[in-house]
Amino acid sequence: MSDISGRVSKEEFVTRLGELFEKSKAEHSVYITQKSYEGDAQNMGPSVLLRVSDGRDDKDKRAKFSTVVPAAEVNDFYAQHYLPQLRASLAAATLRKRDKAKERKVAKALGALKERREKNGGVEPVEGVGSKRGAGHRKRQRAEKRAARLRSEKAKEAQKLKSSSGTAAGSSGPSADNDVVMIDA
Repeated sequence: MSDISGRVSKEEFVTRLGELFEKSKAEHSVYITQKSYEGDAQNMGPSVLLRVSDGRDDKDKRAKFSTVVPAAEVNDFYAQHYLPQLRASLAAATLRKRDKAKERKVAKALGALKERREKNGGVEPVEGVGSKRGAGHRKRQRAEKRAARLRSEKAKEAQKLKSSSGTAAGSSGPSADNDVVMIDA
């Protein structure tokens, strides 16, 4: 769906939204945003701008389209086209049940890792390489040195990313009049 982008008619919007919901059952989420739109001065009252995206990271494959519904047609559009499409997709969505046993297992493993790191001063110990004394001592020291170098490089990269991705002007997040709906199938 790489050719889907830009403003489309209301009917086209509904059909593409249905197609996107069908594809989202197996692949990805669907993000729907709506907000008031003051683009046309001839309309009586604010129109509604509806935007849809599948939230993919790859911009070439991302489906992204929108439509504007005039203020006079909002109620009819919602009642006849938009809400039935949302209800159908939510009813057909195969929502995954939480696997609590798996969550507990992951939490336990992460807790053990965190505890081990705290015990070693925040550093993951080098295991299985040489011995502390005797044969293999140099091999272990080299492995520890390599691990320390890798940790410092990762820390520098993280610091560089953190400093380069500072808050840009105008990207303070969604405003209060925006409604965002995320459907994860």
